[in-house]
Amino acid sequence: MAKGGLCDVLFGGGVFEFRADTLVGYDQRTREQELDRVEYRGDARHVVVIPRTTIRLMEFDVEGPDRIRWASQNCVLVRAGATSAGTAGAQSMSTHRNGQDKAPTGAGKPSGSVLTMTLGSTSPGGTNVGGRALWVLSKDAQVVLAEAGLQSKPGVSVLQNWMRACQSRLPACQQGLLVIKACTLGIATTDASGHAQSPPLPPARYWVLADTKVGNRHVMWNAPVDLKGGPASLRLDDLNAMSVD
Repeated sequence: MAKGGLCDVLFGGGVFEFRADTLVGYDQRTREQELDRVEYRGDARHVVVIPRTTIRLMEFDVEGPDRIRWASQNCVLVRAGATSAGTAGAQSMSTHRNGQDKAPTGAGKPSGSVLTMTLGSTSPGGTNVGGRALWVLSKDAQVVLAEAGLQSKPGVSVLQNWMRACQSRLPACQQGLLVIKACTLGIATTDASGHAQSPPLPPARYWVLADTKVGNRHVMWNAPVDLKGGPASLRLDDLNAMSVD
């Protein structure tokens, strides 16, 4: 999230596996899923990955048996479970760990707005606040989904309809996910208390997209927040949530 760009959009956290004709990914909360169909060109030192739908291509330099670099995106990936000198470099493209990102060694004092996000509840049923993904977007999710051709229904917004498509594993889910990823600056993960924090962000309007359970209800947020150069905070709870069910 600190760097943004395609590296964070595609590899913003979790484990990824380049297979013979597919790219798959998963993390502690998400089971293995196919992200795209791929082809490969190259040799032992330089490999070009050609995805079918997500982006045009990815060019990796093979720096060792456990480390590859996507030079154009300043992105390093290391083999899962490997211990190498490249591990510290790979952390520069990772999302929040326990709600915090660490600046690279030797970095100057960061500038911009740090956004503190809190996931909570005012209802007796409570909210599942720990380990939740908070997507920080540069655009309104409703707008980008509508521009991509996703439809609303009477009494149901485009965003609600997309969330329901994902619950039912319909093709519209993947269609929407691709356009959401394109405007995703990063994904922050809440700690056990429901708190997460962004690195410094330039002054602008952002949107925070998330979903969870409040009692027995599945709810979501697409909350705008204006950053103006100083510390900012955003609380997500059942008072500003939208129902998915």
